[in-house]
Amino acid sequence: MMTQHRPTLTIPASDWHRWRNEAGKLIRPHDDPLGLRLPRGWSVSRRNPGKVLCAFPGLKLKPGFRLAAYQYFDGGNGNGFVYALPQDAVLPEPHTVAKPEDLRTLTKPPGTLGHFMEAIEGDPSVESYAQASLLVRELYEFGAFWHGIHWDVEHLVTGNPWSPENSDPGAHDLPSPKGEWHWNAPPPEDWRPKVTIGGEFIAVTFHTFSALGEETLTRHTDTYLSGSYVPRFAEPARIATGRESFIF
Repeated sequence: MMTQHRPTLTIPASDWHRWRNEAGKLIRPHDDPLGLRLPRGWSVSRRNPGKVLCAFPGLKLKPGFRLAAYQYFDGGNGNGFVYALPQDAVLPEPHTVAKPEDLRTLTKPPGTLGHFMEAIEGDPSVESYAQASLLVRELYEFGAFWHGIHWDVEHLVTGNPWSPENSDPGAHDLPSPKGEWHWNAPPPEDWRPKVTIGGEFIAVTFHTFSALGEETLTRHTDTYLSGSYVPRFAEPARIATGRESFIF
């Protein structure tokens, strides 16, 4: 039996970082970076999460849909919850969907799609699937403050972080020498983000570095059905750990 060829394409580091940086500018509340003007508890977000799509030229909202979000904020900590809904629909007041036993958990608002990425369509280029993997993580962190932040402290790694020839911006985020890391898997031969096309499935693979709690290198893999931008997440693989680091 012949093995089916699965073409793998690399995403240029410059594109990968540009999409992430542009998304960060659009999704962070620069007019209120600490959330000081947010009401305490639940509210319908005054910000439009759909604006972040401007950072991803291969993606757009499907006609007739929009994105909206709930905001939770208390004691400097915050989380946002994004939903896709028909263009002329509104989110109900948060007290109607917040669970009394856990005020930070919502039931699905009526009239919204099962996942906000169901309202997203693309060109559908290889780049559009890589962009979807960044978009979904940015929207999961929409409205996040302080202890609600996770993705924002993950730095994209697109080249060997210990190579003197590496010009990747993430290279300088790893203060520990390679010999001080504990490896759970062999180091990647190629750190560049990749899109693998296999039949009706498309896989996006990339690496990040975080220093929250301890230094970690993580491999992320998202799988898509061709034509769909709703990712199926594989469990992030922590391929290496370094020194203990900061907490907040």
